[in-house]
Amino acid sequence: MKVSGVALQQIGGLGRWIVLLLLGHWLASAAHAETFAVLVGVSRYARQPDLAELRGVGNDTLLMQAALVRLGLSEERITVLSDDPRLSALSPTRDRIVRVLEEGAARAKSGDWLVLYFSGHGTRVPMRSTTDTVDSPAHPEPDGLDEVFLPADAGRWNPRTRSLENGLYDNDLALLIRAWTQKGASVWAIFDTCSAGDMAKTHALLGAPPTFKRSVAPASLEVSASDLVRPSSKRLSTGSLRLKGPETSQEIYFYATQPEEVALEEKLRPPISWPEWLDGGRQNPRYFGFFTHALVSALENQPKTFQELAERTMRFHATKPLATPVFEGVLQRGFDLFVRPAEKKPNKHRPFLPTGPSRDGGNRWSR
Repeated sequence: MKVSGVALQQIGGLGRWIVLLLLGHWLASAAHAETFAVLVGVSRYARQPDLAELRGVGNDTLLMQAALVRLGLSEERITVLSDDPRLSALSPTRDRIVRVLEEGAARAKSGDWLVLYFSGHGTRVPMRSTTDTVDSPAHPEPDGLDEVFLPADAGRWNPRTRSLENGLYDNDLALLIRAWTQKGASVWAIFDTCSAGDMAKTHALLGAPPTFKRSVAPASLEVSASDLVRPSSKRLSTGSLRLKGPETSQEIYFYATQPEEVALEEKLRPPISWPEWLDGGRQNPRYFGFFTHALVSALENQPKTFQELAERTMRFHATKPLATPVFEGVLQRGFDLFVRPAEKKPNKHRPFLPTGPSRDGGNRWSR
């Protein structure tokens, strides 16, 4: 669209303003900010067959996807890395997670939003660096331990290199997120795993129904006890709502737990966002991560700010006082990341990727 100076001179005063307004609107629309989501869910580990298969992670990923679409995010802007057979998704290996986030950051622009979600096993291992001290500004780990998310191809602890093979470390995630914020984008990162606060799930609730672990003990990865320096001495805060923590105001973090705590996975009735046509609808309880279930339930109340969303999530979570969620960032920011004029309205009938029942008749994830 080109408008010459001569053409503008031939247009009257009012007409000229109309043309300029239309031109400005066209330019703004051409570069409008967008919202994207990357959802990662890992239930099983081929290289770690002794690790318990998580029953709720697949449901978590499906629920988060449905909730985002229900809020107005178009399906084309959601990337899912999951081992759930009901999703046509790529396997959530470490390299694939990194590549998806790096490629997205390369295309990101100022004003964009990234919703980054992780559900699966988390753990803590000794810091990778042997030169940094635990008090180093570049490596602020007061207990000497890094928080690590376990991708599908995670291996065991290597005592020679002092690293967890294919582990996605908290420092790795910080760099991946920073690549987005350096482009002017904002990131809302959600971790429903054990040791989530500073990155990554486990719990044993007395009575029925049973709960399942979403954490991995360092010893099960062959980390020796002598390598674990001053464990369980790091807490993010004395409270749950933190207005400081991230390096920039563009980062919002929702953590299911404090660094040394475990997160819950148990049978719960699906929230409204769960599609009625999927796996028996909302009538039958099934396994979810409790934090994800609480977060989506809070999202359904249409919060106006991140702080309102965090407070509502805490109210749901208050019935399970066994972990302390943590919320970081400028939480007073308006929760308007899905209000984009160029985005599609949610599909009320089939709001996300799966196009039919699960291959096992819907029973796999509701045992």
